[in-house]
Amino acid sequence: MKTRQFYSLEEATHSVELFVFMEENGFCDVYDLFQSDPDILRIKNSEVSFTEVDINENTTVVIYADSEYEASEGEIKDILRRFYTDNFQDYFTNPDSSWTVFRSLVNGIAYRGGQGYHYSIWEYKD
Repeated sequence: MKTRQFYSLEEATHSVELFVFMEENGFCDVYDLFQSDPDILRIKNSEVSFTEVDINENTTVVIYADSEYEASEGEIKDILRRFYTDNFQDYFTNPDSSWTVFRSLVNGIAYRGGQGYHYSIWEYKD
């Protein structure tokens, strides 16, 4: 079973495992991991970009970049941890997948998991 680690952008810059992964895969900076359209956490009506990186067969790192600082790191990590659990639908509902709906959510996630162009919209039931 894979383990998931959750890092703010700043914390990610200090991860030795992530640094080794980046060096082996030609990434110069943690920001390079956000090259493609990132997933979006909407929390307290502000948006936090996040991306997941499989750094080896046992570990996935989820990195988030919070430029608006409306929520605490603990709140952000709690919601992301719940989203990545097997029982995430205990915490999230799947409303209409439109940007209009997403922009109206106080707390939610627009997720594409690094694949395709379609985002799934999930509302966080807090």
